[in-house]
Amino acid sequence: MRPRVVIAAVAALYLLAGSGCFLRDRWLGTVTPPPDQVVTASHQTTPADRRIQLHTRLIEQPHGHDYLTYGLWAAAVDPLPPELSARLAANGMRVGVISGTVPDELENLGQTAAISPMLRTVQVNQPKPIPVNGPIESVTVLVRTEPTANPQPRQFERVECGVVATSTPTADGRVRVRCEPRVQHGSRRPYFQPTADGFDREDRRPTEEFTALAWEVTLSASDVLVVGPTAEQDDDALGAAFFLVRTPDRWRQRVFTLQATSTAPTPAARGVTAALVR
Repeated sequence: MRPRVVIAAVAALYLLAGSGCFLRDRWLGTVTPPPDQVVTASHQTTPADRRIQLHTRLIEQPHGHDYLTYGLWAAAVDPLPPELSARLAANGMRVGVISGTVPDELENLGQTAAISPMLRTVQVNQPKPIPVNGPIESVTVLVRTEPTANPQPRQFERVECGVVATSTPTADGRVRVRCEPRVQHGSRRPYFQPTADGFDREDRRPTEEFTALAWEVTLSASDVLVVGPTAEQDDDALGAAFFLVRTPDRWRQRVFTLQATSTAPTPAARGVTAALVR
């Protein structure tokens, strides 16, 4: 084969690969790793080297928006055990995963109706708070630890609602993400942590942790985690505080989306990289 033909063939392969990445990453956003994350044949990553990239969006539309209320969830698969899905639903929340091709309507909303889109690089097993709603001046919510349990009324002032995501890469190149809803509220207070020499003081706002409502999913690079309110819920449900924006002139609803990728290549990917640099 002539040298020019070889060069043309290689160039064509690179163009096709680039187009595929662009189409795949239209929702995620194209990200070029920093030079210190490029893997060569002489560098083997360790767990300490790994980083997780979390790409999050809040999609906001008028309350009762047909696609965010129904269409989105028809395209998603519930990844959770039935008892956990029922517990979340009792609190006005639902979780789904969309795999493969992102639906056109979700992609369009992600480009035109997203607020606070963020790309965060976090360490493995590092809890990362992600804001979802707030500030809210005052809210009363009914928390159900079990679907049939009596609700526990809780009142919070100066509220910020969020999800704390903790991510771990898996051996097959996916990312396991644990998410826990939390509410930060009130004014800053002093907290004291014991140390070898006594106590360290830290001033922070109180945080309510809803560990009974935490969930865990394992995501590939093409998966989209979606979290939002149930189609029908009480105004005092916890999900309403998280996903409904209530102002005097209008109500709006939100859906939280997350994608996760690991910067650590799989052993197969390292072999391909090593072959390319030889």
